[in-house]
Amino acid sequence: RSWAFSYAQAAADAGADAIALIDSLASNDFMTTEEYREWAFPFHRKVVMEMEKIDIPVIAHACGDVTDILPMMAETGARGISVDHHVSIPHAMSILAGKSALIGNLSPTKVLLKEGPESIMARTRDIIAQGIDAVSPGCGLFITTPTENIKAMVDATKLFGRKR
Repeated sequence: RSWAFSYAQAAADAGADAIALIDSLASNDFMTTEEYREWAFPFHRKVVMEMEKIDIPVIAHACGDVTDILPMMAETGARGISVDHHVSIPHAMSILAGKSALIGNLSPTKVLLKEGPESIMARTRDIIAQGIDAVSPGCGLFITTPTENIKAMVDATKLFGRKR
């Protein structure tokens, strides 16, 4: 078993509902599609398969532009694919439809760190209108991200999001 499985098992035992598999170097910003296929994909697939055995959903994330590897990310079996602001939501939705939920993709720097609540509400409404399945920052938040900006993202999601 992998270290990732041991970590995820401990998180599940502690009450986690899902596991985020974050690979900051797996996007085409850092490796070619062929390198992803050879090095990252087999590990990601293994982790997802291990988590499925204990019924823990996996959300896969790679920092940067993952457009070219989205089909392979979906092939890992991850129930969700988290993307950053470099990825076109309509294009990603066309690739992931029926395979994985699309999660993201507000920029943690250009939007959540530097813009105000009104702008964040509008941007959140826009990505919901484009069809995103779940709203989130496109990558990790900076420690100085204003709390009111995070609240604006959450409030807009509640206000404009699809009810399931």
